Amino acid sequence: MKTLILIFILSTSFCFADEFPAFRFVDGEELTFRVNYSFFNLGTITAQVNHDGEKDGLKTFHIHLTITSNPLLFWVNNQSVYDSYIDENLRPLKFITNEKVDGKPYKAEYLFDYTAKRMERLLLPVDDSDSTKHDYLPIKPNMIDGISLIFYARSQVHQQRKDTVNTFIENNSGDVIFDFMNKEQVTDTDELPEGIKTAYFKGLLNIKGIAGVSGPFEAYFSRDASRVPLKSYLEVFIGHVTITLVKWKGWKPLELIE
Repeated sequence: MKTLILIFILSTSFCFADEFPAFRFVDGEELTFRVNYSFFNLGTITAQVNHDGEKDGLKTFHIHLTITSNPLLFWVNNQSVYDSYIDENLRPLKFITNEKVDGKPYKAEYLFDYTAKRMERLLLPVDDSDSTKHDYLPIKPNMIDGISLIFYARSQVHQQRKDTVNTFIENNSGDVIFDFMNKEQVTDTDELPEGIKTAYFKGLLNIKGIAGVSGPFEAYFSRDASRVPLKSYLEVFIGHVTITLVKWKGWKPLELIE
């Protein structure tokens, strides 16, 4: 009888494991999301992932993220671009964005030195009005750049635990709290009206991030090896927005509900 019980427990554990395969990066992945505020389309977010080489025996990846606002919203910036370089363990190596310092525009490059436990911020002027500036910021435990946070969540969404990581925006940093539940849901969108199996989780941003994102958030990620963000709810500077996957490359929904 004890043997039969043990076999049942082991087989049940393997079944649960098979339901949620390990996360994997997909070279050439491209995901496009629509951002809505109530019934208004604010714009789109496009994230591209490409294998970038190797460092210290680990694969490295380049994440290129573009936020493009609806051209009808003349009071919003037309486009923002972010580039994150990470290894397969989600450790940031370099982060590039545009920043304003004392009212002047710069291209900012963050270079991570884990031996010295600090990152160097290079501020490269976009015109000839100033010279290059640089300063140093500490690398805090569990620090992840704002773009890689998405991939951190994708790698951990199968868990059932609360977790806290640190992120940064310009020269400020703050905590991000994740409440991973591995709670299975069925989520549908206009592009996937049949519905797809997803994992629900929520959390809290204790820092004002990209596009003014802060406060509580909720998300539904696909229950497959890609863990694609299907739908998310965030607080930004104008209020509550919904981010929905509308186009994809390098991913095939495998858990369609029939």
